[in-house]
Amino acid sequence: MALFDRSDYDRRKGYDIMRADMKILEQRGLMLPADKDSALRRITLVDSHEQCVQAAIVVEAIFENLDAKRQLFGELAAAAHRTGATPVLSTNSMNFSIGQITQSLSPATTLLACGVRFLYPVFFMRPVEVSGHEDGATQEQISASATLSRVMGQLRRFGFEPFYYHLGSTQD
Repeated sequence: MALFDRSDYDRRKGYDIMRADMKILEQRGLMLPADKDSALRRITLVDSHEQCVQAAIVVEAIFENLDAKRQLFGELAAAAHRTGATPVLSTNSMNFSIGQITQSLSPATTLLACGVRFLYPVFFMRPVEVSGHEDGATQEQISASATLSRVMGQLRRFGFEPFYYHLGSTQD
């Protein structure tokens, strides 16, 4: 698992915050020391978009700024093109659909993009919401999406329980 941020300071700060959160959970008896240590060992700090796109799934978690999200997706798509990588680009956004974020990208890049929203508290919530490009798609097309299948499989391998959320669906 790779962690990227705009500067070395921000990458280290993000890692330190995760480590501190896990330490608190360990102290409260909510996380085993071995699980904490194992999770932290799997995180690698990376300093380039080219390193990011080597991952199977890239999850963007920029604060809700549409322009910044679009810019990052464009930079990641360019890095993937340069390296020949084919990661799924995903957003953790609650306010913007994947279609809004990828609207200026090539159709090939757009097909490899989706929403992935981790529920809170992330360390304990196995369900993960996954969404795709629903505009005009039938339920069969959505279900058959290779990108969504790839993301769902990867999330299951990480121990999550992904579920699909169609933007047009209603909650009871």
